[in-house]
Amino acid sequence: MMDCVFYLRASTNETKQKNSFNVQRAILKNFAESHGYNVIAEFSEYKSGRSCEREAFQAAVKCADETGAFLIVYRADRLSRSLDVFAAIKPILDRVRFVEVGNRELDPLL
Repeated sequence: MMDCVFYLRASTNETKQKNSFNVQRAILKNFAESHGYNVIAEFSEYKSGRSCEREAFQAAVKCADETGAFLIVYRADRLSRSLDVFAAIKPILDRVRFVEVGNRELDPLL
């Protein structure tokens, strides 16, 4: 099994998006189980995706980098709403997976 880290993000708050994390988590767990990943950590936050200056995002990237784990996110827009994210995830880009595109290595054109 390969280790992985989950990152979940919603942009508003728990009142307006109360099921968002539950839905994302269920999808991520199913993906991990289907592809042989072992979840070692989960990071979640209610923050805008426009900036990479997000505490849980940075912690998830750091955790994945330090442990060699994969970073698994539901969709690209849950990771970020800006192309600046590629600079932040460059060290682990080959280990980032978006459930929406499957268990494959990402590239900037994707």
